Amino acid sequence: MILFRASLTLAFALSIIAASAVTASALTQVGVTGAVNPESFGIQPESSQKLLSVGDNVVFQERIRTEAGGRAEILFLDRSSLNVGPDADVVIDDFVYSPQNGTGTLAISATKGVLRYIGGAISKNEDSVTINTPTAVIGIRGGIAVVEVGTDGTTRALFVYGREMTIQAHGGEIVRITRPGFASSIGKNAARPSTPAKASGTQLALAVGPTTSKSSTTATVNAVSAAVTKMPAVTTVSTLKATTVNKAAATAVVKASAPAAVKPKKAPAPPKKK
Repeated sequence: MILFRASLTLAFALSIIAASAVTASALTQVGVTGAVNPESFGIQPESSQKLLSVGDNVVFQERIRTEAGGRAEILFLDRSSLNVGPDADVVIDDFVYSPQNGTGTLAISATKGVLRYIGGAISKNEDSVTINTPTAVIGIRGGIAVVEVGTDGTTRALFVYGREMTIQAHGGEIVRITRPGFASSIGKNAARPSTPAKASGTQLALAVGPTTSKSSTTATVNAVSAAVTKMPAVTTVSTLKATTVNKAAATAVVKASAPAAVKPKKAPAPPKKK
């Protein structure tokens, strides 16, 4: 009986330690909120929903939800940012960052709404930033992209600036875009994204539309900088990873490349006067 009670006590103690470790990992800071409009909410692990305000810590696996009048900006520790539009629902699935060499990974899940991602240090590395939606995985390399997720899961991705953006059907083909201003989309149960095409006026408006105020963004940059200086060599808070883009598994690649620049010819020199 004594041994049985001792075993129960030890098992109970270990369960408490394990739960504490999970909570500590889940509450690791990944960034802060910049400008926030009303009707924007954050749900941290093991916590209830709260109204977001400027300068709030954003942690690993936090869910950001906005209603019709909501809008929020997340400033990550690598100095990238994510603007979350109205009626959106996103989760920070994965964040690993080494401020010493600028490497890491960032994975975000989005089930609805419009997102605008502006790359920081992590996005300069290949296959390091992904946005996972019900129908696709968006990869962003060193730039800016707008991702729109419809209520039926349809995903539209616009490449605004940078090296490249990829959009891959879950378990299917990849489309690669390297020309700014081009977009691709994919619907439910589709095997491949659409051929890249020049973005519509509505899509371009989403890329440059109002999201946050400059003053509120500036006010939170110091908080991000302070958090970075306190970070260890490598911050790892990953226990759940979104699907990454697998180039080798792609069965087809469609490229939208910018045309090569044409150098203007020099005008002939005027004849010398006799």
